[in-house]
Amino acid sequence: MDIDVKDYEARLQPIRRATVRALVAAFFVAFLMGSSIWFLRNFIARLNQHRMQLFNEIKSSAGSKPE
Repeated sequence: MDIDVKDYEARLQPIRRATVRALVAAFFVAFLMGSSIWFLRNFIARLNQHRMQLFNEIKSSAGSKPE
């Protein structure tokens, strides 16, 4: 070969650093997106629950009123 192991390793080092940086960035993006979706789904579920409570209260109060 025309290149020794030390030079080969030195050439691969920037590629390894870039790979690690990309993996760390991808992890944080995935974590942020997953957390955002979880909080959004939780908020929507609570909102829907409150909306159904109000709907049931309105429905029951409208059914008890004499016409």
